[in-house]
Amino acid sequence: MCPARHYPHLHYSDLLRNYQESYNYPMSVLHPIWDGERTMTKAYLSHAIVQLVPGYRLQWEDTEHAYVLLYPEGMITLDLCASEVLRRCDGTHTIGEIITDLNTQYPHIALETMIIDFIHRAESEGWVRMV
Repeated sequence: MCPARHYPHLHYSDLLRNYQESYNYPMSVLHPIWDGERTMTKAYLSHAIVQLVPGYRLQWEDTEHAYVLLYPEGMITLDLCASEVLRRCDGTHTIGEIITDLNTQYPHIALETMIIDFIHRAESEGWVRMV
């Protein structure tokens, strides 16, 4: 269960930071980070397409001054990084394309591991799925 569901104003960056401290994998290592059947390899990154699960919607919320992820039971306020990733989870972009796009947009930040960990967490929470 996602703590943000119990605390609707908790920013996902806090959850992601805690998650990153526990699971910080270098991309040079083959490692299972999903269900044991898929491994995060360069080949997988180039083919895995991500989309929001039906019932979840990403929208800008003026009152929050941030993007929020809406779902039937409530909403989650997203930080800039989380919203940039989820905006690209539209069913047309692979994980590799999302990483490349964000690395181009933010070249001064190492984002690869953070994006992979975020997508893994979003999938385990049921926000996104691989198509």
